[in-house]
Amino acid sequence: MSHKPYSLSVKIAIKDNDGRYLFLRRSQTSTWNPGRWEFPGGKLQPGETFQEAIHREVGEETGFEIELIRMLGAVEDETNGFRIVHLIMEGKIESGDVVISSEHDKFEWVKWSDIDNYPLCKYILDFSSFYDIGL
Repeated sequence: MSHKPYSLSVKIAIKDNDGRYLFLRRSQTSTWNPGRWEFPGGKLQPGETFQEAIHREVGEETGFEIELIRMLGAVEDETNGFRIVHLIMEGKIESGDVVISSEHDKFEWVKWSDIDNYPLCKYILDFSSFYDIGL
């Protein structure tokens, strides 16, 4: 059993009007999952609420203002220093245009049925195998 500390990451599945989900590809220079695709979001900063974190992360990574709809599920992952709980939410765009941060080098709108064509972060693979959420 791992004795690493836990960290919380908030992620969001954003669907467009054509039923596709926004995926971001992590930069090749990333220390965690370089070149892998993921949902927007990230870890909470000290003293930050869940709501503040997800709005900040999504704004930084996509340029969007979002509305949270519901919780889709949670999965656990591990890095060299932490066990990370990824809380995955569903949301919709309220405003903004896609402008990705330097943490990512590409974005695509992807149908859930096509995600097998992308090298995904492990937490998304785990999520998709644990949850049948009607994506």
